[in-house]
Amino acid sequence: MKVRRVVVIAVALAVALVPTAASAGTLATQYTRSYAGHYVTHTFSTGSIVTPVTLPTFSSLSQTTTGIATEIRIYSSIGEIDLQLGADPQTATTYTPTIEAPGFGGPITCNGIITPGNDTEQVVLQSPAITGGLNQINWWPNINGPSCSIDFNSTFTYSSVAFVGTFNPKTFHAPPHPITLASFGQIQLSENTASGALLSSYNHGRLIATSTGTKTGIVGAKPSALINGSSFTVTIP
Repeated sequence: MKVRRVVVIAVALAVALVPTAASAGTLATQYTRSYAGHYVTHTFSTGSIVTPVTLPTFSSLSQTTTGIATEIRIYSSIGEIDLQLGADPQTATTYTPTIEAPGFGGPITCNGIITPGNDTEQVVLQSPAITGGLNQINWWPNINGPSCSIDFNSTFTYSSVAFVGTFNPKTFHAPPHPITLASFGQIQLSENTASGALLSSYNHGRLIATSTGTKTGIVGAKPSALINGSSFTVTIP
């Protein structure tokens, strides 16, 4: 009998999250060369993001690219923060958690690994403990194992959050049939301990990857429509 894994990804951060229902709207589709998904915009302070994600197995992607990741991207007044579960599907047997935040002060430390499969992973972003003006993000891709942390020397605000699947466009080869790059379950964003609001409750839009990073390029990855206002998959092509 299969033993079901429950993996929890937790991140402590400063991010405000609940707009009024009337403010929600559909934003323009944006085009990239290496990632696809959905994004929301709002002025953020403190809050949380919760979404189950399913990490794809490597066999389906090994002939398509040398790099993949399931990511949450946070755009702030002092730069971008990428929370990643990534791997080279041609050589890896596990995913590695990382935080990319170029230009930020303070060390970034990560440890641990996560095994891919069909089980549901849990992603949780929580409000930070700010002591003496220090802004800190703590991320637990597995509450019983892998973790990452990053310290900042000042507080700041967030303007956008994106949920994406990424690939390496330099080694990309379109597969003969669509395959899953990333899968996000019911995304809920909430302020402090308030009830979560669905992704569609915010100003939101799609991100589509093409060969040129423009609307006229060949599509490499695209998100599905939002299911029940908050769930979607990213497929190649």
